[in-house]
Amino acid sequence: DSWMTWDVTALADKWVNGSLPNQGLQVRVGAGISSLSLVSSDSSNPSQRLKLAVTFQPTCGWAPPDATVTLSPQTDTDIDFNIPTTNFGSQPDLYLSQGYPAHPLLQFDLAGINAGSNVKSATLRLYFGALNVNTVSASKTTKNLTLNVHAVTKSWKELEATWKKRLVSSNWTTQGGDYRSTSVTSMTLSTNSTPGTWLEFDVRPLVQEWVDGVTANNGLILETPTSSTEELIFSSREAASNPPELVVTYK
Repeated sequence: DSWMTWDVTALADKWVNGSLPNQGLQVRVGAGISSLSLVSSDSSNPSQRLKLAVTFQPTCGWAPPDATVTLSPQTDTDIDFNIPTTNFGSQPDLYLSQGYPAHPLLQFDLAGINAGSNVKSATLRLYFGALNVNTVSASKTTKNLTLNVHAVTKSWKELEATWKKRLVSSNWTTQGGDYRSTSVTSMTLSTNSTPGTWLEFDVRPLVQEWVDGVTANNGLILETPTSSTEELIFSSREAASNPPELVVTYK
């Protein structure tokens, strides 16, 4: 559980000046070592993925390009008014509704984005996979639905959070989750919308706050103020496909 580092300055310099083609690197074990397990670029934890850190003198007028990362949730669950003491953190679905109140909770690890970075864009993407109306499966929405994203103000745990509790040992101050009353962003899902699509929310201002350390990253919560029995079902991080994403572009 530690970092291994190698100085490859001379090799990288040859790649840049063209004296050696860049065909990558190979890591081999030395004498007395049978094997090592190294974290790859496909790790679910972005902060542990391998990296090449290069320090160089840029040419006049050069500006570094924007970086874009697509993050999977560190944790997610939904909390349900009708089953107020049950945790759903291991389930493949996230439910959002007002008539049968349910709120999705999500949290993303931003450790891989350096403090002070300028967040150019941050988009929360949720896959709208299924729909219930009056708890019965339906093919399309029957009215316009407002969907709001709020910043959560208290810490919580994926396998402990319920409608009443954020942790096994601590209640939410307000049942249904503690979050800022003013939404980070909102969107309208129009009448006759059908499942099988991605919904996208612009959460750039909040992600910038987290990166700057202005507010603690306690994640996001979704709610809908629309009086309706429509129940939107999103894929969670445990789903077989289309888990939530946070796509961040920064410099």
